[in-house]
Amino acid sequence: MTFQHPEYLVFAIVVFVCLGSWSTRKQQYFAVAAKEQVTPVNRFRRYIIKIPFICWFLASLLFAAALANPYTEYKATTITTLGKKAMLAVDASVSMGRGSHGSAMDNIKAMLKDFSRRRIAKGDFIGVSAYSGQSNSSRGFGYARVVQYPTSDATVVESAIHVLQPSIFGHYSAVGDGILVSILALIEPEARKALGAMYDRQKLENSIWSIGSDEEKSQYAQEVAAAIGKQKGKYIILFSDGKFNTGLDPARALWFAQRIGLKIHFISFESTGATGLKQGEQIARKEWTIRSVLRTGGTYKESSDVDGVSLLLEEIDLAEQAEIIVEEDRRKNSRKLIFLFGAALVLVIWTLIWLGWGDSL
Repeated sequence: MTFQHPEYLVFAIVVFVCLGSWSTRKQQYFAVAAKEQVTPVNRFRRYIIKIPFICWFLASLLFAAALANPYTEYKATTITTLGKKAMLAVDASVSMGRGSHGSAMDNIKAMLKDFSRRRIAKGDFIGVSAYSGQSNSSRGFGYARVVQYPTSDATVVESAIHVLQPSIFGHYSAVGDGILVSILALIEPEARKALGAMYDRQKLENSIWSIGSDEEKSQYAQEVAAAIGKQKGKYIILFSDGKFNTGLDPARALWFAQRIGLKIHFISFESTGATGLKQGEQIARKEWTIRSVLRTGGTYKESSDVDGVSLLLEEIDLAEQAEIIVEEDRRKNSRKLIFLFGAALVLVIWTLIWLGWGDSL
């Protein structure tokens, strides 16, 4: 046990003992007028006479100890699990409606429902987006929408997954748009907080679209990236059964993801339909996409069919473990009330003694 103010012990004890000594002497003066008038008492009663001063001493000692603020220390361990935020970006092109054992979309949805339940149980917030588009690589032909922003409600996430359908925005695969809209769903709260009225989503999209073009204007995208900093604990899992063939070039969205430290996990499985791209162009786009994905710190996974996606999801599940923070600190447990109770108990005993025997003593 430790006293926070040990100096109070000496001061308080001296004050209370002096007060008690004075009080008991005064009482003995009036109780004993002359030796001849006092009836001799036995040894036990002489001991009883001394109790008031003893009580004063004990009470002053205990009260002084309480004033000194006694406490004990103990080590407390706090374990905090920090869940992550994720977006599940699903290819909603026409080819996702095909498959030898049920459509690719139906199989993916079943896997994602199971995955989202497991991740939410670990403390994650899961959102859902979908992307597809029309046959044109120009802007305005690739479409992507957030179906559900990140939430910890497993029922809401499953409902969002359930509504996904092939060709929801068009027949083609707008992978870049899917990545971009998922990124924005994860970072916009931080961007609005960091930039306030200076944040302009349309301006950010224009800046990302300009990357690599003759009229590149990536400065605003870089300013946003610098303002929000690295996005720890966030990731995107993107599913596609084909190469991107419309909309935003994925490399542009992945460039921005790399700048903000947002990991992209890309799961690709064998296309069940024509992509509209020549073989050489498909290979070139795939290689560039893989390099861009890996630069974000994410992974690029491939499966020969949709059935193999389940194993790839398990790998990502293991890779994206929730962060566990263990904090140890020393805490104080005050013992002041114990000493105050002891002092009060002594005074009560003293009072009972004088009320019971004061006249006879």
